[in-house]
Amino acid sequence: MPSVDLSNLTITEDGDWKPIEYDYESRYVFKCEYSKSGRAKCRRCGNLIAKATVRIATPIKWRGGGYGVISSWQHLKCTRVDNPKKFAASKLVFGLPSLKAADKKAVLAELKKAGQPPHLKAIDPNDPNFIRDRELPEVPAPCLLNAELLPYQKEGLGWMLNQELSHYRGGILADEMGMGKTIQVSGYGWQCVRLIEDSRVVAVVGRVLVLALFTYAAVVFSCVLPALLLLPHAVSYTHLTLPTIYSV
Repeated sequence: MPSVDLSNLTITEDGDWKPIEYDYESRYVFKCEYSKSGRAKCRRCGNLIAKATVRIATPIKWRGGGYGVISSWQHLKCTRVDNPKKFAASKLVFGLPSLKAADKKAVLAELKKAGQPPHLKAIDPNDPNFIRDRELPEVPAPCLLNAELLPYQKEGLGWMLNQELSHYRGGILADEMGMGKTIQVSGYGWQCVRLIEDSRVVAVVGRVLVLALFTYAAVVFSCVLPALLLLPHAVSYTHLTLPTIYSV
């Protein structure tokens, strides 16, 4: 599929974005409509877009779209344009005639506003406070783990234990392949047995092959094995109250 120019799009009768091919086709920058279900999230602020409220779509490239483009939805209040004084919203926003008069007026007024929406917090990566909370305490490998952890693996172990002991009661370790996820979760299992009250067993949920690999790694890395409860992946275990490792 050829590359799509997002600045030169129109919208079909079915509401799909498509490249302009003919002179008579109108160019659109946004699409507006009333939210149908209330399940979609705004791509700017991340909050749900309430049902029956006006939502705005911008085109983004995605090869699954009919013309390689789909709609990315956001709140009206989260929407801004680069040059609001010169932006002809009545011509460049598809769907305006289908809105109620008050909502149409609100769209035109919002798109005339300049600057960052006040409810959206700007992120400055150079701000020392931006990365302050990303410092993770290192937790050494438990004495019964027959391996030395690298610094980032100690941070991963500390993060997993902190998550387990917090109100979240868990988290997702998503390191890339070869980064040592198995040895980190092996250390996590031993630390759970040591630190968490009434925890003598660690459940491991995964596909059969993963369970076999995890058991092998546990034998290699552990001087003494913790009690492992190996459970197949195809069953729901939401009732478990003991520390659980899910492999997906």
